[in-house]
Amino acid sequence: MFQPAKQVIRFARVAVMQPFLAYFKSIGVPTEKYLLQVGLTPAMLDDPHSPIPTSLAFEFINAACEAEGIDDIGLLAGRATSVQMMDEFGKRLLASKSVGDYLELGCRLINAVSSSEHFWLTEGDEELRVCQAVLGLNEQDRIQHHLFSLLVTINSIRQASKENWYPTEITIPGMGSDTAARLAAVLPGTTVI
Repeated sequence: MFQPAKQVIRFARVAVMQPFLAYFKSIGVPTEKYLLQVGLTPAMLDDPHSPIPTSLAFEFINAACEAEGIDDIGLLAGRATSVQMMDEFGKRLLASKSVGDYLELGCRLINAVSSSEHFWLTEGDEELRVCQAVLGLNEQDRIQHHLFSLLVTINSIRQASKENWYPTEITIPGMGSDTAARLAAVLPGTTVI
């Protein structure tokens, strides 16, 4: 008799890890050491289209951050990431005709490269909200994931529009006060809830 799986393994494409690897490399973190520690090899990350279990990606990121004393990797890697670093994904986003088109396309593309997250837009009278749900991660990993996605989105909009744009309000449930303060310092004029 057929038994449905009791546990779902969520995947992302290796391309999703590239900004974290680039950030670690830029500050001298020995990434190969931490990859091997969690059962990955650098060769497994050569093809940006290859799938990797999301939990393993975060296991690597957390191992490196814990050993190297890095707080808020999502914020740091997100700030250091440009849309140009994202290969095909970035090229498609850069071809967007407006911020609205960019956000709509970004939601569709990220939903296609990761089975652990879902992005969507909601519209108000004079606002557009970018919403995100992340599945299969603990609270701390979810918060870091939100920070990374948020900063990449803000950087990309600013690069594309050539303006110093900031969102008016950001809400990330469960985010600690220290992390909220660091985020507020990076985004002056934004209310961080």
